[in-house]
Amino acid sequence: MSVQQQQQQQQQNQQHQVMPNRDSVPTGPVTYQAELISFMAVNNNHLSDISKILENSTRFDMEELKLAYAMANSTDMRIWLRSNRGILFLNGSGDMTAARETPISASLASLVFRIPENPRTIVLHFFCGLHSESNQAVCGPKGLMRSLIAQLSLEYDFNLAFISSQAYRDGIRDHDMQALCETFSAMVSQLPADYELYCILDGISWLETPHWQDNLVATVAYICYLSVDPHCQARFKLLISSPVRSLLLTRELRQYGELVNVVEVHSMRLTERDMPTERELMERTRR
Repeated sequence: MSVQQQQQQQQQNQQHQVMPNRDSVPTGPVTYQAELISFMAVNNNHLSDISKILENSTRFDMEELKLAYAMANSTDMRIWLRSNRGILFLNGSGDMTAARETPISASLASLVFRIPENPRTIVLHFFCGLHSESNQAVCGPKGLMRSLIAQLSLEYDFNLAFISSQAYRDGIRDHDMQALCETFSAMVSQLPADYELYCILDGISWLETPHWQDNLVATVAYICYLSVDPHCQARFKLLISSPVRSLLLTRELRQYGELVNVVEVHSMRLTERDMPTERELMERTRR
């Protein structure tokens, strides 16, 4: 090799040492948690739905409310609350009304406040009847997932490195159903083993329409799988209520075997001892 060639080779080696390999340069997260929340475009006041339902509960007949609160304090509910994991499905939990709320909606709204407050306890909720019109900003299965992601984002400092491409980030921003479901699943999977996560979905049958049916089944499947996913360390508990008996969701949920308890509400046998007193009922609805 000539002297000139040696000099050229030396210069090339020096350039390689100065110029880093682009593939090895860390790019950092594609998106950040505050940006993720903004992508969801959900009102940050996640308790407004609960307040609305509790305020409207006065229009229900007292006996209807007693039955609903008795169900909320039933053995099935107590077992679900004490369990490490599991799915409770209240099938046929009330009549479809113009207000799109049922007495069980009020009892579940109250349940959100009854679950013990703990730094490692997270309660997510979505009242489908209040978000069942397609012209609403937050509606349908996509609205459900956006709301859950936004609520969860406020409870823990997540590592969003799994959003590893611009296409994935764009999918989240554009509310692509699969991107939303995968994001929620990835976030839940990061919660430590000493965390307890409650997810309460009321009035799911309001979203069981021909337009939303496929997305609804996919959404429920993703959320339910977190109860059996070995990568999910947190104690994940899912409660779903359906005013109308849903054969579609019953078939979907039955595949989770002993982890799911499908309660046919119309066949429940409640005694007078199960019923709350009128005073207890008023105290709960004022919370």
